[in-house]
Amino acid sequence: MESRLSSGVSRIAWESPHRALLAIAQQLQSEGVPLSELFGEMILASSCVDGTDPPAPAVVELLSEPMTAAESVGTLMLAKTAARARDAQLDDEALLRVMAFASVLVARFETYLAERDARDRT
Repeated sequence: MESRLSSGVSRIAWESPHRALLAIAQQLQSEGVPLSELFGEMILASSCVDGTDPPAPAVVELLSEPMTAAESVGTLMLAKTAARARDAQLDDEALLRVMAFASVLVARFETYLAERDARDRT
């Protein structure tokens, strides 16, 4: 997971989350980061950007589901982690380390809750 964070993406439209994330995914793709093209594809599928092919019905269904409670907590965790990292002026290496750990936990939180619930019911 080696990636230079400071190379930056020029002119990100932060007021448009889909476009901002797509610009970052495209940067990662240009750097040869595996799966970044598919991540960009998912962003496009969820954004209904003009000029893109309509996504498959299963993709539309997945991406149109409302945010779960676990995803909401994950959003707050990532946002607060990024804000605290910014305030602490972390260097790229430290930022990547903390965001990698936070991302893994956020990605697996829904499964963790399901497993915990199943365990508690037995």
